[in-house]
Amino acid sequence: MGAIIDVRHLFKDFYQYKVFRRGKLLTHALHDVSFNVKQGDFYGLLGRNGAGKSTLLRILTTNLEKTAGSVVINNVNLDHDIRQIKEHISWMFGVDYEGVSWSSVYKNLLLAAYFTGLNKHQAEKRVHELLHYFDLHSHRNLDVWRLSTGLKGRYALAVAMLKQPAVLFLDEPLLGLDVPA
Repeated sequence: MGAIIDVRHLFKDFYQYKVFRRGKLLTHALHDVSFNVKQGDFYGLLGRNGAGKSTLLRILTTNLEKTAGSVVINNVNLDHDIRQIKEHISWMFGVDYEGVSWSSVYKNLLLAAYFTGLNKHQAEKRVHELLHYFDLHSHRNLDVWRLSTGLKGRYALAVAMLKQPAVLFLDEPLLGLDVPA
């Protein structure tokens, strides 16, 4: 099996404007990052706070532009077709996804399924599968804002899995989750 993710010489620079000093400060968030992930593999990034892990994931999920380098996901170059890459990926950044927090878990999952392009029948089927898989069925009628941190984590992961992505990016996915989850 070939690489489903191929990153070559990736750079990301930020300019920070100083309030009490003149000028701007250049920050190198990513400096010459290269790696590949084979299809079917799990790949983890470990590092200190501020090391660039979340920046890297935001670039790979098309939520942040890179400064330089090459990114190919599922044989599609990020520079050539972002829309096609988005069809094959999904992501979860911590447990911060609440959707419409004053609405139920079930209704939020259905809404998110519609946003991913599933029709009514496909959406209902997939939502029921995920409610059972993530042991959320008994909590399906609770408003999202009432969920514990651990349940919000399972809910956010269920949302990320709605479209059955070829590549799933997780940033701090274990935050608030217990061992069985």
